[in-house]
Amino acid sequence: ITGHPMESTSLEILKLGVKGLEANPAHQFLPDQKMTRAEFALIVQDIVVKVTKDKSLETRFFGQPSPFPDVNASVWYYNAARTVISRGLMQAGNKANGNFEPLAPVSGADALLTVRTLKEILRQYLR
Repeated sequence: ITGHPMESTSLEILKLGVKGLEANPAHQFLPDQKMTRAEFALIVQDIVVKVTKDKSLETRFFGQPSPFPDVNASVWYYNAARTVISRGLMQAGNKANGNFEPLAPVSGADALLTVRTLKEILRQYLR
């Protein structure tokens, strides 16, 4: 991130320690790369866990069958996908077939809607 226009912001983000917003195994932080719906779900879930201080949310859906035709219950983002959908923070990527569409990029509009909804839900914890 050295020399990137968002260098100082990126460093602040890394300090927060939010899952999904850390450097990759090669120690790279790629702020210009598109984010998938799976990655975004993990980030949103971790913010909810941190604000509510409810670590049980990270594993709440383990052992349950997946309601999404395109998400196996054993993948790394399964619990996050279930968490954000069950709390109304994200919608299915394809409402017609119920697919979560984890590898699709999260759109700016969907991200803004999620952040606005998250803000409303978490407002009670931040007083």
